[in-house]
Parts: sequence; C-alpha cells; structure tokens
Amino acid sequence: MSGRAAGRPTVRTIAALLAGTALLAVVYVAAAKAAFALAFVHTSIAPVWPPSGIALAAVLLFGRRAVPGVLLGAFLFNASTPVPLWVSAAIGVGNTLEAVTGAWLLRRAGFRRAIDRVRDVLALAGLGALASTAVSASVGVGSLWLAGILAGVEVRAAWAIWWLGDASGMLTVAPLLLLASAWHRQQPEPARVLEAVALGATLVLVVDAGLTERVARPFLVFPALVWAAVRFRQAGAAVASLFVSAVVVWLTLHGHGPFVEPSLTQSLLLTQTSTGALMATSLVLAALTVQRERAAQTLGERERQLAQAQTIAQLGSFELELASDHLTMSSGLRRILGPEDEEDPDPAASLGTLAAGIHPDDRQRVTETLLRSSRTGAPFRLEARIVRPNGEVRVLATRGELARDEQGRPVRLIGVCQDVTEQRHSEEQLAEAHAQAELSRRLQSGLL
Repeated sequence: MSGRAAGRPTVRTIAALLAGTALLAVVYVAAAKAAFALAFVHTSIAPVWPPSGIALAAVLLFGRRAVPGVLLGAFLFNASTPVPLWVSAAIGVGNTLEAVTGAWLLRRAGFRRAIDRVRDVLALAGLGALASTAVSASVGVGSLWLAGILAGVEVRAAWAIWWLGDASGMLTVAPLLLLASAWHRQQPEPARVLEAVALGATLVLVVDAGLTERVARPFLVFPALVWAAVRFRQAGAAVASLFVSAVVVWLTLHGHGPFVEPSLTQSLLLTQTSTGALMATSLVLAALTVQRERAAQTLGERERQLAQAQTIAQLGSFELELASDHLTMSSGLRRILGPEDEEDPDPAASLGTLAAGIHPDDRQRVTETLLRSSRTGAPFRLEARIVRPNGEVRVLATRGELARDEQGRPVRLIGVCQDVTEQRHSEEQLAEAHAQAELSRRLQSGLL
C-alpha cells in the first residue's frame, strides 16, 4: 500500500466524523431550543445561551473536528426561527467564529481544561466569556439590523444581552463539559454522596429563602456556594453556580427576586452580570482550594525528601527563638540525639534542652558559643560530644548564624548539625597509622 493510500481516511473514520458532527449539531439545537423559551428581544436573542458553552467546550476538546457540528447546529436552529436564510447563515458563522476564537485565545494563554488554577478561571472568564463572545454578538446583531429586524434604538440593548447571554452560557456550561471529560469512573464514597445530597438540599433551601420575592437576601446563598467550591472543587462550584444562575434567571423573567428592575432589559442585564460574577467567583475559590492543597502536598513532599536527605547525610537542624528561648529541632537532629527524642519531641524545648544532651565536659563551651553568637550576631562553628539516652557518645559538628527581622534586630539562631563520629574515628585511626608508619621509618633509618 502506498504512503498516499495509507494517509487517506477510511470509511469508518469518515462515518465517525459524520456521526460526531450530527450528534454535536443535535445537542446544539436541543440546547438552543431550551434557551429559546427565554428569548424576548428577538427570537434569536436569549439572556442565557448554553450553546455557546457547548460550542467552546467541543472545540477545546475535539479541535477542528468540532467546527462543522457547531456550524451546522447553529445554522439549523436559526433557520427554524422567523429570520431570512442568509441571516441564519450569518448568525451560524458568528456563533462558530466565537467558539473558534475563544478556543484559540485560551490555548494561547496556556489554559488547562481541568480549570484547577486561578489563571485558568481568569482566562475562561476574560478571553472566553468576555472577549470571544463579542464576535457572535456583533455578527448576530449586525445581521438582524441589516435585515431590518432590529430597529436602531434596539441594537445597543440587543448587543449587550446577546454578548452577556453568550458569556453566561460559556461560564455555566463550558466548565461542566470540560470537567466531565476528565472524570474517571470510580465508586463514590458513601460519606461523599451523603454530603453532596446535604449540599443539594441546602442549596434549595437557601435559594428559596434568599432569592424569592418574599425575602430577597442573596447573601444567604454564598455559604452554600463556598461549601460546594471548597469541598467539591471545580465540579461542585460549576454545578452549584449553574443551579443558582438558572433559578435567578427564571425568577427575573417572571418578575421575582432581588434583580428585578423597572424594565426587563435592565433586569436581565443585572442578572447576567451578577450570575457571571457568581460563577467566576465560585470557580476561583475552587481553584484556590486546589492550589493550596497542591502547595501543601508539595511542601510535605519536600519536607519528607529533606528529612530523608538529612538521615542519609546524618544531618539535622534547629532554630532557637531568642525572645522566647523556644527551640525547634528537625526530625534529623532528634534522630541524632537519640530515638527517645525522635519519638517524643518536647514541645517546650529550649536551649537548656539542647544543652542537656551535650557531654558535660563540652557543655559550658557550647553554651557560651551559642550565647555569644546570639549577642554579637557572628556566625559560629564548633564540634562537641553528645551523650545519647542509651549512654552512647557521638561527635557533632555544628554551624550556625543569626537571623534578623526587617529592622535588623536578632530574632532567632539557626544551626545545622552533622554527626561526624565515624569520620572523626576514621581520622584518628588514620593519624595513628601515620604515626606508626613514621615511627617505623625512623627506627629503620636509625634515628631512634
């Protein structure tokens, strides 16, 4: 088979592409029909447009293969509305360009589909929901105006609602689809399921209490959203915010809730901006939670690596707070001082605690060196013997220096210790061997 023939798409590949295009188009049209019920300025303009989120997620997940499905779905839906065919085609092109532009901008910004960094949330909100949606709003509203369907006085309000509607759709739907693509099949823990049920019930209660006409207190919803973001991360933030946003839009359209203004246009603009900010804030909080956990895991891993390195090199460290005389010792130093100290570290350790383990003949010299360094601020180096709880004597080489605060005042004494017992023992043996060799040489040369 030639190389050209090997590179040709197979019948199965073409069938899969056609099926994927048809499925995406059907999903797009179904979502558009659902949002169609909310359209009020014109039947092609809705306050929330989930298809924009579907289109962006599809292009991010499948690349250029998703473009025909988005274009076909957008055209078919708009062709089913009472607008000229060329307007339907223009709106479809605008919707497709919106998704392609948003995906391109996000990829250029290094966007990750897990949305687990604050920069990913900001990129999705700024480059996706706010920047790319201007393309569809401009093409769509411009087409309706050129066709004489929108009067000049309606263009500005229609553009704003179209733009914010697409932005709301991206912020509410795209995260769910992107996160769902990364979910793995696993058996959920019963406690986690119960917590999710409790969170859902709480959301229903606080939405009813805070967003209805009887009592308009939207701040009651925030603790539940924080719960969803902190405990269930991006998925929890996306689902909870989507639920709250849907309820808010429905209430506003029916003249209820805290975002009702004298005109429906003002009400929807306020609702769109509020729900967009709500979703972005929830996702940012979830991303901050993930980043904090990762930082803690990284710090814990580095601490374990450091402890392992200290064990291998027979190293340990300590910090002495001068004002409180509080001593903090690393696990490596506690291991050097003795297993009992390692297993049961003294939370009230002080300089006296460290001095108590030093050999009586070296104790005064070590204490004087540390105190002198704390007074003068000069670094120090010394060697001293320690006596472990089992009576074993070891030799410790210690180096340290004084740490100061921003005003230059000494605040703590930092030191690093190394067990050099074997090294000193080897040096003594080597020195003794050299002495024996020198003595033998002199005897042989007749000097003695």
